[in-house]
Amino acid sequence: MEKVNLPIKTKIAAWLLILVGGLLEIDFLIEWIKDITQGIWYGSALPFLLLPIVFFLPGIFIIFRNKSAWWFSTIFLLAILIFDITVGWQFILGSVISGSIDLIFFLEILILIIFPLIVFILLLLDRKNFFEIAS
Repeated sequence: MEKVNLPIKTKIAAWLLILVGGLLEIDFLIEWIKDITQGIWYGSALPFLLLPIVFFLPGIFIIFRNKSAWWFSTIFLLAILIFDITVGWQFILGSVISGSIDLIFFLEILILIIFPLIVFILLLLDRKNFFEIAS
């Protein structure tokens, strides 16, 4: 029996999760090493180093056609979206009111909202095709 390929939207969403998880992990590791070399020690840095794995692992499991990873990814992305929208807009409004709005800061907050939204929509669009193919 021939193995059926994953739907393209699901592949894109999974690879985006893997890419962003990997980039976040590299960024967190660089910042952590930089802080250690400057003599700043955070005893609770481990959760921040493990946080990108929450993006990375579901992407890998989706590539391997795991239904529970699809559910975990969609629920996790929905929680991130709710958090980013509520907290992100408060930061944006606070900086607009105080008059210290920065374009880079605004774009960072916008990316934090748009990325999970795009991946969430891609996962939802191919839900039926993924569940037909997944084991």
